[in-house]
Amino acid sequence: MIASSLSHHILTLTINRPHAKNALNLEMYQQLTQYLHQANDPNVHVIVLTGLSDVFCSGNDITDFISLTTADADQCQHSRSIIEAFMFAMIDSPVPIVAAVSGNAIGIGMTMLQHCDFVFACPSANFSLPFVKLGLCPEFGSSLLLPVRPEVV
Repeated sequence: MIASSLSHHILTLTINRPHAKNALNLEMYQQLTQYLHQANDPNVHVIVLTGLSDVFCSGNDITDFISLTTADADQCQHSRSIIEAFMFAMIDSPVPIVAAVSGNAIGIGMTMLQHCDFVFACPSANFSLPFVKLGLCPEFGSSLLLPVRPEVV
C-alpha cells in the first residue's frame, strides 16, 4: 500500500491504494512511519512523498472511522497513537520532505502537506480541508499553519 524506493539518495514514498482513492488506513500510517524513521540514514538526503494514480490522498479511510464507533477507549487511543506517530515522524524528519501532488489532497492528505518542506502541485491538484463541514476539529495545526504559511495555499 506504500511503495518505497531509494535511488540517488532520494527516498520516494508512494501512496498506492488507487481503488480507495489513496485513502490512508492504519496499516498505511504505520508503513509511512517506518519509512520516515528509516530516513535517519546518511544515504537518504531527501524524501519525496507522492500518490499513485490521479489522486494524491483522499484522506483517512472512512472504514477505520466507522470501526471506531464500536471501539473501546483503548482501541481508540491505539488508533490515535498510530496516526500521531506518523505525523510526528514527518514533523521530526531529519531530512527534507518534498510532496509531489496531482489530483485531490483531502483532509489528512492536505494536512500532511503543511508539514512538508516543499510542495510541488500539478495544475490538476485540488486541496480540501472538510473538517468543519463534517463537524470535526482540524488536525495537526491546520487552523494555525494555513494563515501563517501562505505559500501552502
